[in-house]
Amino acid sequence: MIIKEEDVVIVGAGAAGIGAALALSRLGVPYLILEANHRVGGRAFTDVDTFGRPWDRGCHWFYSADVNPLRTLADRLDHPYEKETSEWMSAIHLGDRWASDAELASARSFVADGFARIAAADEDVAIADILDQDGEWARLMRDRVTQFRANEPENISALGYSRYEDTNVSLAVSGGVGALFEHMARGLPVRTGCEVNRIGIRDGRVEVEGRDDTMVVAGAAIITVSTEVLRSGMIEFDPSLSDDVTTALDSINLGYAEKIALSLKSDPFGFSETTRVSLSGGGDDARHIQFEIIPNGRPLAVAHIGGDLARDLAEAGEAQMIDYVLSALGSAYGSSIPSMVVDTAATSWSTDPYVRGGYSAVSPGKVGARAVLREPASERIYFAGEATSAKYFSTCHGAYLSGLDAAHRAAELLGHWPAEQDPTWLPVFG
Repeated sequence: MIIKEEDVVIVGAGAAGIGAALALSRLGVPYLILEANHRVGGRAFTDVDTFGRPWDRGCHWFYSADVNPLRTLADRLDHPYEKETSEWMSAIHLGDRWASDAELASARSFVADGFARIAAADEDVAIADILDQDGEWARLMRDRVTQFRANEPENISALGYSRYEDTNVSLAVSGGVGALFEHMARGLPVRTGCEVNRIGIRDGRVEVEGRDDTMVVAGAAIITVSTEVLRSGMIEFDPSLSDDVTTALDSINLGYAEKIALSLKSDPFGFSETTRVSLSGGGDDARHIQFEIIPNGRPLAVAHIGGDLARDLAEAGEAQMIDYVLSALGSAYGSSIPSMVVDTAATSWSTDPYVRGGYSAVSPGKVGARAVLREPASERIYFAGEATSAKYFSTCHGAYLSGLDAAHRAAELLGHWPAEQDPTWLPVFG
């Protein structure tokens, strides 16, 4: 068995783990990151191989970009992103025709009103209970909520969602969010391919064991794996997690969120800049699929799906996922679309053993669950990740900031003077 001694061990090299590592580096606290996958970034993963251009299989936006520290870090690293907020829905196809300008305005107004209701929620009830279920654009509103929170509205606490803070400045990261985190992680002590299977406390120290026969003994541990990985039992805790923690984990749904991307050899869209459109298969029950159309040479169409639809399609397999979005594109832009496809790709976050879902939503009646996870699981074990964030949950910057918080608490426990946090600090090798 390989045994290492560190002040802090970080489990997971996603956004939270990298945030924790950078904070500890700044404080001069020795640490090591153990990552089960063979790459860093977690749910931030930029694929540069499939299409010969970057596209994000996971996180893709700087949400609340005017206060988002990742945007500042991107500026320092000269990492490209869009500089202006674009319309979240430029057009709607209704299955057999395009919505008129008046219908588009009506749909935007209906969705804005729906999110205003959620923001004003003062009861811990399901989002489905407070939305207009009968309006003309009720299906569109449901699908927007589902895409944003990876869960159906019946499974999301309205009060929990209302605590999310958004400045409504959202910028797409053209260079890839995953690629940004790869750059930020350069030089950090990360051991990839090390799947942790046990975390215990003995004689006032934390023991973290990996399936590759690694053991790290440390004064504190920061655990950044997803809530579904924690729930799955992949990692044994000794002593076991408290009833409060297990109840909190059971109260947070990671949900389902997937993307399907198609690269086309010619351009049937005619957009001069990245554009987002909503396409429906038609009929009362048809789901609205949000597409991001990226031009610049060979166009790329990326479909965003969430909730039950994402689960069902992922279970059916990649071919079924591609057929589904091709049908929607074909109904809107013509039956020749399939013949234009050069390359395809589909994500499978729900079946990824190191993620097991999309991003978190608190169940109705369980609004305090996130706060429980922000507390130490024991004197020396801290959780971090988007599911623990008080106001930026479901985002990579929320995960990143939660890592900084956990690192400062661990450092203080170990007697290191906790300097004021600087979420935009990078070491010289960054």
